[in-house]
Amino acid sequence: MAFSSDTDLQAILPAIFNHGITSFADYHATAEDEVVRDIRKEFVPRQHTVALADFDKTKLAESQWTRVNCLRVLGWHALPHLATETTVTGFTDMMEYYQEEYAKELGKVIDDGVYYDTGTGPVLIVPIPRAEEQRIWR
Repeated sequence: MAFSSDTDLQAILPAIFNHGITSFADYHATAEDEVVRDIRKEFVPRQHTVALADFDKTKLAESQWTRVNCLRVLGWHALPHLATETTVTGFTDMMEYYQEEYAKELGKVIDDGVYYDTGTGPVLIVPIPRAEEQRIWR
């Protein structure tokens, strides 16, 4: 199951289905794979609980990633599709907006900490702050 659904998209952008397309269900799984890739890139190196080789997306708390996944669907999949399939203008600006929001939201969720099932249930793993991560130890 994907991190988000069409209902979640509609909560963020209520008019998303007013342009003749009835579902973006196929994009949710694709977006989830992209979000997981970004989590592996942005979060896993900033903590010492889960090794990259041991990282398993099924151990993430799905509810924590719903908004992030929706923003990914909107910015990279749904709005580009609408921009090419309809004559309505403004989708390009909306794409850029949701792409920026995706980056911000992903960063906020990771900085707050990621819930990951380490075997005893979901545990909040707080990443190492960026300033400390870049510190040179002598």
